[in-house]
Amino acid sequence: DGLVAARHLKLFGYQVHVWCPRPPAKALFENLMKQLRNHRVPVTVEAPPDLRDFHLIVDSIFGFSFKGFVRPPFDAVLHALKTSNIPVLSVDIPSGWDVEKGNVTGEGLEPQYLISLTAPKLCAKHFKKVHFVGGRFVPESMVEKYQLVLPEYPGIRPFRCGSTNQEHVQTTRRESVYRECRVYSEMYTSRCRELACVLSVFRHMLFRETYV
Repeated sequence: DGLVAARHLKLFGYQVHVWCPRPPAKALFENLMKQLRNHRVPVTVEAPPDLRDFHLIVDSIFGFSFKGFVRPPFDAVLHALKTSNIPVLSVDIPSGWDVEKGNVTGEGLEPQYLISLTAPKLCAKHFKKVHFVGGRFVPESMVEKYQLVLPEYPGIRPFRCGSTNQEHVQTTRRESVYRECRVYSEMYTSRCRELACVLSVFRHMLFRETYV
């Protein structure tokens, strides 16, 4: 998700830098990396010289399979991100969190924003800040199969903004995760234009059949 977002952000005219401490040896990853190179997006194993040059960090380091403690080199990566004082938007699961229990080790990121793709994961019930859900495309067959109870989306907006200050909206029979609220108007100001652009990127991704 992060590599796809980086490519689209570049197309939107933003200066993007991809920090990938341990590139996986997978064909899909190699294809996405080739696209980034074609668009002249810098990708490095080492951290950028100065993280203070960036206005927003899109965190997509780990996926659903993450468990246990954060190991090198990612422990140093998370430490650098946590001490950077730069707003972080995590995709699906904040890096270092257990997919169901949240930041149980205390090593995970505590991002300012979380965007849940398709539906919130169980760990989202432990998230206390601004939460976006992008899942308006979910077919009814999937909703019935997994017994999802998704939020309503206002107008034609493909995502919904939530926080932990309002009522829950269930995503599964087991637990309530998503809590709805009004969309934050300040995200559309010039101060937060990067966040608004990232959300539009994920909106574009969500309505595509593939990421490639």
